Amino acid sequence: MARCARKSCARWWPDALQRALGLGLTVDDLWFCSTDCAAADTARRLRRAVSVAPAPAMTVPPPRLGVLLVHQGSITPAQLTAAVRTQRNSGRRLGAELVHHGFCTQELVLKGLAAQAGVSYLTKVRYIRVPDVALSADEVRALGVVPIHAVKTKQLLMVACPAPLPAAALAVLEQITGWHTQPYLVGDDDFEALMKAVMSDVSAPAVSHFATARDLDDAERQIAAVVAQQRRISLIEAPYGSFTWVRLAGANVVSTVLVPCDQEDPCPAATTLH
Repeated sequence: MARCARKSCARWWPDALQRALGLGLTVDDLWFCSTDCAAADTARRLRRAVSVAPAPAMTVPPPRLGVLLVHQGSITPAQLTAAVRTQRNSGRRLGAELVHHGFCTQELVLKGLAAQAGVSYLTKVRYIRVPDVALSADEVRALGVVPIHAVKTKQLLMVACPAPLPAAALAVLEQITGWHTQPYLVGDDDFEALMKAVMSDVSAPAVSHFATARDLDDAERQIAAVVAQQRRISLIEAPYGSFTWVRLAGANVVSTVLVPCDQEDPCPAATTLH
């Protein structure tokens, strides 16, 4: 017997009749008798997800890039002082300022940024679609990380990203794919080339919907429309800064809605050494 998964609904159909007529909708293997019931239950789930969005983690700030580059022997203290002084007028990031003056190479800056983030880096990388991980081009662009290789036996996904390390995006990626991530920093030019390749990849999963909702009510309307259209979907929510990332996957179609959290973000705190 197919019984509606919405607790306040008592409607049911005999299994044979439900299968024969294709009645109802399915969200994460839960059967609902109607679009209204599916939308109401999804809204309840979404409100719970938004209400428990985690506060920013309390972390110790990473060492400064200039200090790391001096420690690595890539630049001298005098060069760092000169770059910091001229950076105030140029507006360039410190690494770009150091390269501009010829104090160090782009690779040495990338090495320092990787050490700052505690990850590895790549100086040469090209885009090869990872077929085991079904991410749409819009999702890759929104997250700002590009899958470059996967080890299926270990559920390990290697991704390329620019500095600073996008920790929140990596956490979302792990939740929506179920894979562990291993990030590699790449230069800005290499990352731009990777992103262009992703956006021109016609083999990526189709996207029927990718939007940032105005508020929770708007998100509920958009998600209900996707559920009604696809009839059978899986739904994943993941905290993403001041948003909740909602991913709905149907038959060869990916729909994503970024839902703003309706609570004030606590001020981040960090321990310091005196």
